[in-house]
Amino acid sequence: MPSNSPTTKPTKSKQPKLPTHDEIRLRAYELSQSTGNGDPVANWLDAERQLVEATAPKPRRRKAAE
Repeated sequence: MPSNSPTTKPTKSKQPKLPTHDEIRLRAYELSQSTGNGDPVANWLDAERQLVEATAPKPRRRKAAE
């Protein structure tokens, strides 16, 4: 039976796309190889931070009033 209520379109989220487990794992491996750092937790956290920052929306600058 069809519904009489209007359908709603999904709203676009302003949340940045979070990196996947595999993306973080790969970046952490790359960091461990390039830095020689053997601390997997530090590499994971650095990789996650880098990937999140890379996907964060850039703030818009307002034009100065003339």
